[in-house]
Parts: sequence; structure tokens; C-alpha cells
Amino acid sequence: MTPDEMFERLISPHFQGDGGLANDFLTAVQRGYPLSSVGQLLRSKNVYSRGVGAFIATFLRRDAVTAFKPVIADLLDDPVWRIRMDAIEALTQCVTMGDGRILGKILLMLDSEDEGDRHAVTVFVRIVDDDILRLAIVNAVAIRPDPPFSEIESSYRRREHRTRAGIYRSLRSDHRVVRRFAAAMAGRPYLVINEHLLELAENSGDAEMAEMVANVRTLPIPRGSVLSSKL
Repeated sequence: MTPDEMFERLISPHFQGDGGLANDFLTAVQRGYPLSSVGQLLRSKNVYSRGVGAFIATFLRRDAVTAFKPVIADLLDDPVWRIRMDAIEALTQCVTMGDGRILGKILLMLDSEDEGDRHAVTVFVRIVDDDILRLAIVNAVAIRPDPPFSEIESSYRRREHRTRAGIYRSLRSDHRVVRRFAAAMAGRPYLVINEHLLELAENSGDAEMAEMVANVRTLPIPRGSVLSSKL
């Protein structure tokens, strides 16, 4: 099947999903098939076509993802959790200091009922630059000025998430979102990921926090950082 034939099937209003075809088309795009095709998929009213577009966006170069940033940001409100998860992952690659509202919306999804959303936000919290994370927190509070996000902002401003005592306090918060943020921050490397902070989250007595730490241990470590149990 030629790339044109693959795209014709993917963009069809009658397309009902095909993982193998999505992977084959990703290869075609990576080999130079027009990126405009991805934009058409992302804008499709067909949820399966839109899902393929979001999936492919997670593999694109930063400049290519940036070109589709507005339409990908719209997918943060998609009714399908898998599409939202891919949208967060794609946006994590290309958000800038000019994307305050997008950043705030991403962080607010730490309060989602869907595990996929929360997992994608955990990755976001772990790997984005300090300035980007701070802007995400500020904008999340601007959108939802009440707890739990105001509590997160206060703790982050005081740099409490860099200390064992601060992480411990957040993990004992009455707000599950604050505890989720603390668990994500426990796995955020500064030069070394502090194994003791991970253990603190892991042994907090909250099954979801323990699961998040288990996920953290399997995620890629940003370049230049290490995971150490010797601190």
C-alpha cells in the first residue's frame, strides 16, 4: 500500500482504527510524507483518525509538533483519554513560556479521573524545565485558585518539594492532587534523583502513590541525571 493509499484510508470518515496501518503511516511520515497529512488527521471529526494523528504527533520533531500546537492543545479536551494522553505527551516536547494557559490546563489534568491523563502529567512534571513547571503551576492556580492547586503553588514557591520534610508534608495532604504532585516531584531529577524521596512516596500508605512511583522507576531519566540510592 502506498503512503497516499494509507492516508486515504486513515482520513476516511468510515475508518474504524487499525494499529498496524497507523504504524506504517508513521514510518511514511518519518520518511518524508507531507506533514500536512498529520494536521488533517488531528482535525478530523472521526475519533479514530484523530487518534492516529495524536499518536503520530508524539513521534514528531519538536519543530513539527510546534507547527500543530494549537490543534494539539484543543485535544486536551477530547473525550477520548488516549488522545488526551498523546496530546499531553506531544505538547510536553514543544511548550514554551508563551503557552501559559496550555501549561495550566495540562497541570489541571492531574485532577483527572483517568489514569492515562495523570500518567502523562506525571511525565510532564518530571521532565519540563523549572521555568515551564513554575508557569504551569501559576496558570493552573489562575484557572482554579482554590485548593488543591493553590496549596501546590505555595509549597512549590517555598521549594518544599526539594526536601524530604516538604515531600512528606505534601504526601500527607488532605488533597489527593497535592499528593499526586508530590509523588511526581519525588521523581523529578535535579542532578540526582533522590531515592529516599521515592521511597517516601512509595511507602506513604496510599496505593495510588506507590503505583506512581513504580511507574516513575520505569520512565526514562533525563539526560545528565542519574538515579541513586546513595544519598
